[in-house]
Amino acid sequence: MLELDAFWQMLDAPGEEVTTALQLRNARGQMVLQSDNISPADHATTRWRPGMYGIDTHRFKLPAGFPSGPYTVDVIAYPRNKPNQPYIIADGELAGRGLQRVEDVWIGGR
Repeated sequence: MLELDAFWQMLDAPGEEVTTALQLRNARGQMVLQSDNISPADHATTRWRPGMYGIDTHRFKLPAGFPSGPYTVDVIAYPRNKPNQPYIIADGELAGRGLQRVEDVWIGGR
């Protein structure tokens, strides 16, 4: 099991329910695992207030034989039920559509 936390601060009310996702990409850039949270930080985003912080925990069940190596973590936020229309997160702020590469991690033994 791999557990990753994303930390969010609501700057403005989104006006709609937002789902968050973390993706793991291998060294070739292929998405190999994804974890989606319908209620980031255990709260419906329509109930978040400006200035509110939240910890959004994502858990990945690594399949048997999951290869060790470097992976990139991408963060995505998208309107609920519209995963093909993700917001762009720029400098930590929602700024359009897309994904944000946030971290490189090593999974497994060395």
